[in-house]
Amino acid sequence: MFRTISEDLFFIQKISIKKKYTNKELKYHHYFHSITKLYPVNVIIIDPFLFFFVHKQDYFKAKLFLNVLRKKFNKKVMIVRNETTLMNLLYELFPDTYIHDLRFNNENTISVCFLTWEERGIACGTNGDYIKTINQLLKHHIHFEEPIGDLIIKCELVDL
Repeated sequence: MFRTISEDLFFIQKISIKKKYTNKELKYHHYFHSITKLYPVNVIIIDPFLFFFVHKQDYFKAKLFLNVLRKKFNKKVMIVRNETTLMNLLYELFPDTYIHDLRFNNENTISVCFLTWEERGIACGTNGDYIKTINQLLKHHIHFEEPIGDLIIKCELVDL
């Protein structure tokens, strides 16, 4: 499918991730640094997930410690490259899947399109937990350059 210019502009708009830490997030920031020797750009807790946003150049170094972090924190830990555009962030939030396409639907809904049920299932998570968490992350922690209201992400299966 071809996107319109307005859709492309929507996807490449600048975003920022919240910078204010809670005490709990500050502790996780410290633990992350003590284990990996890297400083995360941001730490966000949305139970049961724990997101560590890292600089692009530190991503692969941080990924080496993913299993250690998951065991230490006993949470679903996600290490995500810190991105400045919506499109790149969406690709980073689904690291273990092949995203075939991103589609902007009416009423602030984005469809993340997959080719197989398995890929879609990985993206949604058990009982839809992961996609619900991503929607909470976008609603409460991501700030858009152009205010757009509540953005909803949906996972869809597409045929070629």
